[in-house]
Amino acid sequence: MGIQGTEVAKESSNIVILEDDFASVATVLRWGKMSPTAECEILKPDKDMSSCVVVEGKEFRNYTPEERMEKVEKIQVMARSSPSDKLLTVQCLKQKGQVIAVTGDGINDAPALKGADIGLSMGIQGTEVAKESSDIIILDDNFASVAIVLWWGKCIYTNIQNFIQFLLTVNVAALCINFIAAMSAGEIPLTTVQLLWGNLYMNTFAALSLVPERPTKELMAKPPISRTEPLISNIVWRTILAQALYQIAPYNSMVNQSLG
Repeated sequence: MGIQGTEVAKESSNIVILEDDFASVATVLRWGKMSPTAECEILKPDKDMSSCVVVEGKEFRNYTPEERMEKVEKIQVMARSSPSDKLLTVQCLKQKGQVIAVTGDGINDAPALKGADIGLSMGIQGTEVAKESSDIIILDDNFASVAIVLWWGKCIYTNIQNFIQFLLTVNVAALCINFIAAMSAGEIPLTTVQLLWGNLYMNTFAALSLVPERPTKELMAKPPISRTEPLISNIVWRTILAQALYQIAPYNSMVNQSLG
């Protein structure tokens, strides 16, 4: 995932929080002002800048399509870039399969905000054009607030995944118990109405206990979720089946004892 900052980011002292605290999230600056050296110092004022890849907008614009696609992921700072350079960067990164978020506050940022997967505009200094082109408005105009958005986004995704895992585990166990009982004894221990009431009861209390979980520091170390990755992964399915079998085993033993 890439985060592209514009002039609104230069007053935030915590600009490197995204790259330092979040796995696989790169902070990339596309500014229309200042020199490349100055922008590198802003990006990482306390670190060695020898590995920082810096270009100017004109240089990036004059690349061949092949060179542009090869170098676009390595560029950390682009100085004196035009609105078309920002939009071109977004398009190249999206072609590479990246998920792109762009921050901006001016009219010239509107094309990049519109073309990105997630556009973030500034609520105080941002123009109406930038706000209309964006998906999220940062009310305090602080670029570091993007880290909070990522943090809570990861938390909500994890909570939903845990909630679905819990419901599927209970329902798979209940259906298997009914199936085993019907095949072995000819009767089902749980009627349809009982299953519905059980679902209603569990859905309510599971939602109250699992969904409001607050984000933890461990979430920051997890890489971003791919847009093609299913909500219920293979690991989650294995956990569901293992837990369901653990719940079914005692009942299966009781059925065998009663039949014996």
